[in-house]
Amino acid sequence: MLIFRHNMALEAITDRRRQRGMRTKQAILLHAARVGSAEGLEAVSLQRLASDLGMSKSGLFAHFGSKEELHMATIDAAAEIFADEVIRPALALPRGVGRVWALCERWMSYLERGVFPGGCFFWAVAEEYDSRRPGPVRDSVLEKKAYWSYTLQRAVREAQQAGEIDAGVDPEQLAWELDSLMGGANGGFKSGEGSRALERGRRAIRERLTRAATAAASPSTSPPNAEASAMKCPTCAHENPDAARFCNSCGAVLTPGFDPRGTCPKCQAELHCCKQCRFFDSGAQFECTQPIQERISPKDAKNSC
Repeated sequence: MLIFRHNMALEAITDRRRQRGMRTKQAILLHAARVGSAEGLEAVSLQRLASDLGMSKSGLFAHFGSKEELHMATIDAAAEIFADEVIRPALALPRGVGRVWALCERWMSYLERGVFPGGCFFWAVAEEYDSRRPGPVRDSVLEKKAYWSYTLQRAVREAQQAGEIDAGVDPEQLAWELDSLMGGANGGFKSGEGSRALERGRRAIRERLTRAATAAASPSTSPPNAEASAMKCPTCAHENPDAARFCNSCGAVLTPGFDPRGTCPKCQAELHCCKQCRFFDSGAQFECTQPIQERISPKDAKNSC
């Protein structure tokens, strides 16, 4: 009995040590991914991490035997973070154009929330390694980037099967265009345009998906007069027929007949808010491209504009 209890105690100690080791490794890789996004993977070294994290270099060697092994683990950790932040939440939505929008919107939100300080980790390291000789690190980077392109293409194809994207649209072409728009937003975001670049990216993606969507998935581009009148801004009287084709919060498609002053039928987010409006621009005065007299806040709450 004493021997059994002793063995149980040893196993418990071993489990706690293993869990502590895993938490330490995860913390190291999170920091490595953040450094890599801002300064490039070449800046991620055992010496650099030891200095940043206040660890011994020998302690890091216990987790990673070489710089290449560290880089491979960093890429895998960044991919897991990306999946949690972008892919998995979007794929929780039903197949259709709303899921395509959600993938793009989650990607924009991932930039906006500063998950990685250098913008998108994979755009950064893909540019760094694209022209280098083939090798395990370069191959892993390009493989992860290709998987994102495939995810967009698959979402477009599934939306076509659901009858929400025109069957004549080339899925690879549309996915390439969306990815390019996101890449452009990432570049602008990093170069100093900040949230304005993201809002321009969102606007361009929304317009591209609206053109690709079928009548069953989105309102017509020329809504009936009654609906157009209901969607005029009471403050500036500008007509805003495109104000809410997709829910800005969850990406759900808003079909004809929706109440522009109501809430999203999926997530209950307010539709009559600034962030849902096509005139919203974080770089404009009062974050609106129309001549309003004062800032309306908060931007995601229902307002009287």
